[in-house]
Amino acid sequence: MATLRIQDVTKHAFENKYAMKHVSFTVPHGSFVVLTGPAASGKTALLRMTAGLEQPDNGDFFIGDQCVTDLPALGRDVSMLSQNETLFTHLTAYHNITIGMLTRGIGEEEQRPLVAEIARLLGIEDILEQRPTDLSRMQRKRLTLARALVRNPGVLLLDEPFAGLDPVTRRLLRAEFREICRKRNATVLFATRDFEDILPMADQIVVMRDGAVEQVGAPRALIDNPNNRFVAGFLEKHMNFLDGKLDGRAVAVCGTVIPLDQTVLPSTAKVTLGIRPDSILVNSGSGGELAGHVRMGELVGKMVHLHIDCGDVRLIAAVPPDFSYKAEQRVTLHLQPHHVHLFHPKSGELLA
Repeated sequence: MATLRIQDVTKHAFENKYAMKHVSFTVPHGSFVVLTGPAASGKTALLRMTAGLEQPDNGDFFIGDQCVTDLPALGRDVSMLSQNETLFTHLTAYHNITIGMLTRGIGEEEQRPLVAEIARLLGIEDILEQRPTDLSRMQRKRLTLARALVRNPGVLLLDEPFAGLDPVTRRLLRAEFREICRKRNATVLFATRDFEDILPMADQIVVMRDGAVEQVGAPRALIDNPNNRFVAGFLEKHMNFLDGKLDGRAVAVCGTVIPLDQTVLPSTAKVTLGIRPDSILVNSGSGGELAGHVRMGELVGKMVHLHIDCGDVRLIAAVPPDFSYKAEQRVTLHLQPHHVHLFHPKSGELLA
């Protein structure tokens, strides 16, 4: 496996529009980097350029110390698995796995131990002589993963490989695949917009929007210190955003004043306050309290998200599943100051 370095990659779409705009980041040797962002943010286009299936207008791709920008796809030590990977129904599972090795000149004697190892890791030893039409959906997905992993490429590129799977199957395959990559010390660039895939898998996250990189960092760093409102809202889909106004060392929102921990406050008077549901305490804490009424609750993972109306604003607060509540119940909310983010109301950039 090798380090992948993407350096100042740009691709024009038409006129003054960009499909990719000065994209730069590194996937270190043996690391698992998740490339994420909304639809049409440039994830698939970037993977295809990395694989040599498309060419950038400017910029370079390095695998290890070698610049591979001008090399054809077969000349790059990469393997790519797309969302709608096609299996050859007239071939057995074994020959579906080996077909990519044939195009790279890997002989049959060398193929056998490679197939045996990846089949063992993915638990598909008993289906190698069957055809894809005889396999379950999970078995077919394991087969596509085997084909991508079998020759242990320098860089592994994956584009939404678990899309369309049911939650249980997806969770199982995700865990198995991450463990295989760890054991093989694989260098992986994994594109997804599904939040459930991001945190369990990523060593680093690259967040994209409109063909540009918004932020790169470890999962916890991006969640705790987002660069802007977009990153904060994308990585926490239930993020609360409130219009506020600075008042000394506090911010006024919804008719109350929230004290702030920041030692340096922005000079702008108006701000957008952002806070995650798990940073709002319900019926506990002191200072900076908001009064509201519960409208509904929904189970999200291991927590219940309460939807609470505070005047004209609806907030979402996370509480334990044994928290007792009922519709129209009056509650008080305490916004924890050290978990508050302040964003510019127009640009969305982080202020404090």
